Amino acid sequence: MPPAADFNQTVRRFLSDPTLQTALGRALGSFKGMRTRAVAELPEFEALRIRARDAKNKVLGRLDEYLTRLENNVRDRGGTVYWASTGDDAVDYIRRLAADKKLGRVVKGKSMVSEEIHLNQALEADGLEVYETDLGEYIIQLLGQRPSHIIGPAIHKTKEEIGRLFASKLGIPYTDVPEEMTRAVRKELRARFLAADLGITGANFAVAETGTLVLLENEGNIRMSTTLPPVHVAVMGIEKLVADWTDLAPLLRILPLSAVGQRLPSYVSFLTGPGRVRDEGPREFHLVLVDSFRSTVLADPLFRQMLRCLRCGACLNYCPVYRHLGGHGYPWVYSGPMGVALTAAAFGPQAARDISGASTLCQACGSVCPVMIDLPGLILEARKRAAMDEPGIGRLVDGMARILATPHGYDVFSRLAASGAMAVLSADGRVKRGPQRLWDLGRDRCLPRPAFEPFHRSPLDEESE
Repeated sequence: MPPAADFNQTVRRFLSDPTLQTALGRALGSFKGMRTRAVAELPEFEALRIRARDAKNKVLGRLDEYLTRLENNVRDRGGTVYWASTGDDAVDYIRRLAADKKLGRVVKGKSMVSEEIHLNQALEADGLEVYETDLGEYIIQLLGQRPSHIIGPAIHKTKEEIGRLFASKLGIPYTDVPEEMTRAVRKELRARFLAADLGITGANFAVAETGTLVLLENEGNIRMSTTLPPVHVAVMGIEKLVADWTDLAPLLRILPLSAVGQRLPSYVSFLTGPGRVRDEGPREFHLVLVDSFRSTVLADPLFRQMLRCLRCGACLNYCPVYRHLGGHGYPWVYSGPMGVALTAAAFGPQAARDISGASTLCQACGSVCPVMIDLPGLILEARKRAAMDEPGIGRLVDGMARILATPHGYDVFSRLAASGAMAVLSADGRVKRGPQRLWDLGRDRCLPRPAFEPFHRSPLDEESE
C-alpha cells in the first residue's frame, strides 16, 4: 500500500472539486436507484442474504480443505494451479509464464486483485502490451490512475471529461455521446482481442466441487479475453470460493442485484479447465490463487467476516463519505466502508486511522451488505484499535473505565466534561478556544455541547438536598 497523503488536504481538495462532485452524484444516484427498485421487487431478499452469508461462512470455516479440493479438480481437468503467498509471488509467476512462452500481447478483464498487486505495471515494465478491456478500466488505464469504484472504475469522471480524453488519446473527434464513445473504444480494442496471446481475468467465484471458474459481466469483454487468446490466466483471492453449485446459487442472484440492481448480468461464464476441442477456447488455463493478507484476516475472529465480501460496491454507493470523497480519497485500491475495514484488517488499524475516523457510522453500509458483514462495527473496532495503539492510551482507557463504571464517578466526570466543553465551545457548537487539533476538528462541523444539568437525578443531587 502506498504511503498515505495528508488526509485533511485530500478531503478539502476533493470536496472543492465541482466536476468530481457532479460525476459522483450522477453515478452513485443511479446505482442506488437501480438497487432500491430491484430489492423492492424481491420479497425474499433478506432470506437470500442469509443464504449467501451462510454459503461464504461454510467455506471460510474449512478454507484449506475446499482450496485443496478446488486445486485437485482444476488439475484433473487440465488446468494449472499456482499458490501465491504474496502479491509479488503472483506477479512473478505471470511474468515468468509470459517470458517462457514468449507472450507479448495481453488483453485483461477487470480484476480488483490485479489492481491490488499492481500487475499491469509489472508486465508493462517487461515490455508487454497490456490492454484493459472493460470500458471503465480502459479509461482509467488511459488516465494512468487506479479505479475509483469497484463496479464503475471511472465514475469520478464526467462524460465530457472522457470525451476529451478519447479525443486526445485515440485521435477521434470530440463527442460526449456515450454510444459514440463506446463505439470508438470497441473499434480500438477489437483488433487487440484478435492479436492477443495472453488473456488475464479475475474471478467472481470458483466452485470447489468441479474446479469451475465463474465470471459475471455486462460488456462481453471478459468472455473474449478467456476464449480468444491461447493462454488464459485467472488471478483469484483465496476467499472467492464456494463449496458447490447449491451454495453458488444465492450468490449468483444477490451479487448483480446488490451491485447494479440486475436480476442477472448480461454474461455469466462457467469455465472448467482449458478448451476441450482444438481452436475452441484457450489451450492453457492457469489459476493463480493469491493469499497476500487473507490468511492474516482469516485468523482475526472479528475481521474474518471481511472475507465474505463479494466486491459488489453497494456499501460504497450508500456511504455519505464515499459519495463526496470518491475512491481516490482512500489510501488503497479498496475504498468506501469495505475498504476501511479491509485496510485495517490487512495492514493494521493505523493504516486506516484517518479514513475510519471520517466515517459517520450511519449504519447504511451494514444494512445493504448482501452477505451481512457488520461494516459499522468493524470500522468502530478499527478506530478503537488505532486509539489503543497510542502510547499510554491503554492505561488511560482502563482508568476511565473504572471511573465511569460507578454512578458517582460517572456523575463527577460528566460535570467536569460539561464544564470543559462550555469553556471551549460556543452555544452553537463552534470551537472558540483550544489546541490546534480541536480547531481542526471543529473547522467544518458543529460539535456537540454537553448539557451541564444531567438528564437523570444523580447521587450528587441527592446529597445536596
